Amino acid sequence: MKPEMRTKLEEILEELYKIAVGFFDEHGAQPPVLVLLTETNAQRIVDLRDYVEDKELMASMIQAYQNQDEVLGTVFVSEAWVLVVDVNSEEGKRITEGKTPRIAPSDSPDREEVLFFMAETRGGNLAAQAPILRKGNKATIGKLVFSPYGEGGEFEGRLVGGTFR
Repeated sequence: MKPEMRTKLEEILEELYKIAVGFFDEHGAQPPVLVLLTETNAQRIVDLRDYVEDKELMASMIQAYQNQDEVLGTVFVSEAWVLVVDVNSEEGKRITEGKTPRIAPSDSPDREEVLFFMAETRGGNLAAQAPILRKGNKATIGKLVFSPYGEGGEFEGRLVGGTFR
């Protein structure tokens, strides 16, 4: 990815992070949304709450938006369970070689709850996440951390890894 594209995506994700934190603080949750990025820098937000129970349909909707000519990129924003596995560790190597079955983050005791941001564009992809910190019945959002898609962290799932023409 070109450095100027990464800088632009970081700016977009930081802006969306601030909005999501405000929404989370006010409502106690962040519903899944898809932000459409266009040439005019207009951002359109698609509410995906109605598709939470049908992830395959949600993934199809995301792909359909990504295939529109005027859409240069999308940012998927949602609460998520993640499982961080260092692909260079022994466990990571066993998983990538198929010797150890992959486990869904929702099924792992080592899972982490995060606010997840996945920017996918024709010029490159960038992911970021912020931990959801729970104490009693109060939840707050921690600091945003960037991780390049495909560099130092692989992201898997129905709702990330879409393709642009």
